[in-house]
Amino acid sequence: MDVRCINYPDNYFDLAIDKSTIDALLCGEQSFINVAKMLKEVQRVIKKGGIYMIISYGAPENRIFHLEREHLNFDINIYTIKKDYTVDEDNHKFEKIHFVYVCKKKLDADQICENNYSKVLTELEMEEKIEQEYYNLKKYENNIDKNYEEIENEDDQDYFDEDYDNYSSENKEEFK
Repeated sequence: MDVRCINYPDNYFDLAIDKSTIDALLCGEQSFINVAKMLKEVQRVIKKGGIYMIISYGAPENRIFHLEREHLNFDINIYTIKKDYTVDEDNHKFEKIHFVYVCKKKLDADQICENNYSKVLTELEMEEKIEQEYYNLKKYENNIDKNYEEIENEDDQDYFDEDYDNYSSENKEEFK
């Protein structure tokens, strides 16, 4: 089942548990849009006063704003579970930490979602489009820089000088 379109009726579950689903979605394309869709659906299928529990590697500064978007209405408590240290092959120590977000659905959550979801989704889609255009522009700029560096290469310059010398005099004016 797709978490962005959950096939259960409204206010059906007392509890929903997310074991890194939010983490997985945030690794994909259109991540913020997909997370907003998932959270809308989870909020929809849990009962008023029901609990949505998220177990995540994501620290609060990287997760909480998703849970506080305008179309959602949860009371949120955050817990930290620290595990033993792990050591990698270079003998670096890493502390394993999980964050548990306990989100209790407020009584007016369904109405808030109905009033605000379209706006939130539109804003996220616009942000995604701007981000994609920025990415494409940077990619284009990098290609220009790469091509310019190749032209600056002395061998390439000799090639262009030679090409210019072979042009007829009437075409040289256009070439300049």
